[in-house]
Amino acid sequence: MNLDEIKRSEGLELKAYKRKGDVWTIGYGSTYYEDNSRIKEGDVITAERAESLLKLKVEKEYLPQLKRLVKAPLNDNQLSAMLSLIYNIGAGNLRKSKLLILVNNNPNDLAIKAQWLITNIRLGSQFEKGLRSRRKREVELYFKPL
Repeated sequence: MNLDEIKRSEGLELKAYKRKGDVWTIGYGSTYYEDNSRIKEGDVITAERAESLLKLKVEKEYLPQLKRLVKAPLNDNQLSAMLSLIYNIGAGNLRKSKLLILVNNNPNDLAIKAQWLITNIRLGSQFEKGLRSRRKREVELYFKPL
């Protein structure tokens, strides 16, 4: 499991900032610490702690959710790409996506690429360009040979 795409897409912030929804966030998109206390204004962490928080969030939250949703066997690149996607859109959005149906039916189906590129992108939103770039990198990782 490789978290590089999540790290690249999320970016590293060592000082707490407010993201959409007025939620304090730090590191690679963490909203809480190891003890489940919330990130708050003025918090500062190291790059090492940001990495630790990301790994914890993925291992405790996103990987178990992904394993519940994806029934087909995935290779390492497919798993890493799917983790980046679920980290960005959440389990609820993945659960109701056409992409999940395609992946579960055949994780090597080339139709996955077209569906991936449009998953959870709101046309005309301020994030559209960045999300299109992220989806392109994710799907390239998904289909990258081992």
